[in-house]
Amino acid sequence: MNILFKNSVFYFCYYLGIFKLFYFFTSNRQKIITFHHVIPERYFDKSLCLGVSCTDDVFDYQIKLISEKLKFTTDVGKKNSCMITFDDGYKNNHSIALPILDKYSIKAIFFITFNLILNGKTLWIDLILKWCSYVPEGTYKIDDIEIKITDKTRSSVYEYIINKIKKDYSSKDTMISLLDNIYAFKKLRIKKY
Repeated sequence: MNILFKNSVFYFCYYLGIFKLFYFFTSNRQKIITFHHVIPERYFDKSLCLGVSCTDDVFDYQIKLISEKLKFTTDVGKKNSCMITFDDGYKNNHSIALPILDKYSIKAIFFITFNLILNGKTLWIDLILKWCSYVPEGTYKIDDIEIKITDKTRSSVYEYIINKIKKDYSSKDTMISLLDNIYAFKKLRIKKY
């Protein structure tokens, strides 16, 4: 019911043009756009875990388009500007996104995650997302509940696992171990990029 209400409000505002009013009132504000991964087109497989990513071609197009409308900056609060940030500091931010930014002489802010620098480990939330994205279809037992994973249910399984961790954050490592025991992370067929 909640989703139906939100969708109704969205369509109501969209078709009445209320969104344009919000854009008008906020047009001078600084825009901050955050990216997670920028993946080469050849590796982009439209899996659940790449839903927070974009291809290198799309990123290039977005940067080019935005640069035609706004001035890029790394200064916070500058009116009529745009700031680009990368939220986890994965290697593809440096090896793929940075050359595109350099091509347009654009500076960005890269937030670097301590674990990635020291250990080269994937963030736990991305690890769970990859597991839910690439584990073979089938029925798996998670917390004594049989969960069927198909392409249509991957997103809801991910939400289920994350919500369990949100309720008890101390269960995070136990959940990751459980998933690894059910189907080992190293056995997942993930395209390397």
